[in-house]
Amino acid sequence: MNTKSVPNVQKKRHLLTVSFKPRQSKHVPKDRRHSLYCTVSIDAIPAVPFSTKIRVNLELWKNLHELVALDDRIAKEVLRQTLDIEADLRQVFNDLRRTNSVVTADDVAREYTGRTPTFLKLFDQMVEYRVKTFKITKGTVETWETRRKNAAEFIRDVLHKEDIRVDYIRSTLEDDLIMYFNTKGFKKIHVSRQVSAWKSVMSFAVKKRHLKYNPLEYADVTIPPPGMPKFLTVPQLEKLSKLSLPFEMRIVADIFLFQCYTGMSIVDVYNFNPEEHIFRELDGTEWILIVRKKIERWATKPCKIPILPETRRILEKYRSKLPVLSRWTLNDNLKVIGAMIGYIGLSTKVGRSTAGTFLINHGVRLEVVAEVLGHANVRTTQRIYAPILVETVKSQTLHLMA
Repeated sequence: MNTKSVPNVQKKRHLLTVSFKPRQSKHVPKDRRHSLYCTVSIDAIPAVPFSTKIRVNLELWKNLHELVALDDRIAKEVLRQTLDIEADLRQVFNDLRRTNSVVTADDVAREYTGRTPTFLKLFDQMVEYRVKTFKITKGTVETWETRRKNAAEFIRDVLHKEDIRVDYIRSTLEDDLIMYFNTKGFKKIHVSRQVSAWKSVMSFAVKKRHLKYNPLEYADVTIPPPGMPKFLTVPQLEKLSKLSLPFEMRIVADIFLFQCYTGMSIVDVYNFNPEEHIFRELDGTEWILIVRKKIERWATKPCKIPILPETRRILEKYRSKLPVLSRWTLNDNLKVIGAMIGYIGLSTKVGRSTAGTFLINHGVRLEVVAEVLGHANVRTTQRIYAPILVETVKSQTLHLMA
């Protein structure tokens, strides 16, 4: 019987070296003790040096082996500590090779020092960093907290862990994220935002030098184009204005109409103060000049909002000071009011998009609409109201096609 010889396949050997060097501080005299740093290298590719927590005198380190030979007690202790560290690093290297096909010097150093953070902990650090550096709003923080909660559920349900080290995350995780959130019934835009959150955390890991590169760098986080903005038509606005309502519901309707004719978000309506925000020009024209709460940290100029007749009527009715009602009260009542005018699911968000649509349909240039709504640039306005623009162009050119 013929037998084939099995080739002797050997696992490729890698050379691990460990070196130590004192890091001299400019603020510490040469005759004092300095921090001893360790550098791990595999096949001559070094990792980032890390502190051993050992402090040595430069002269002692220079003559370490001679002093050990002379039975110097301190020198012998330093040598013992460095040999222990090297032995531990080699053990870490061997352990990692059993479970990983490729092991880098950084992998060994991170595993030994325990510096590699887990994803959720780094997520918290990233949000804290953004709060301190960019002073993100409470609403933005709440959005990040929701995405962190979703990330924790993914790690638990798919990876079956409480958390995961960031250096264990690979590019293939993108497919798992998309499949998971699709299965959970997330809309495409929300799936993209979840993947984007993971990508942001991994970029933060690179920024903090926990990773050399972001494995999710090329993840597709394209936000799908928005659909048709939700808005009230002019007949619906007129019907709402004339609708007979109980006292509180009438207040709710007027606040909503104020949004529809100014383009303010409900947060900006809460912050609106006529004494501070209404300005009169020399010719008597009055404007509302207010910086949107959402962009007040980087806004270079306020929104310039014309005071339309309907806006003025509401201001005069309430003597320029709109009542303050909770968002819950507003939206709860708006659902009922919406049904009365044939609009299901009416909310405060519809008010702002109604303003943009109202202006565009009345021939106001896009640049002016952007200024009224407080968009950072006209491209934002164009992206949001693109479907409206198509319909407006069509309706205004039909007579040319006849």
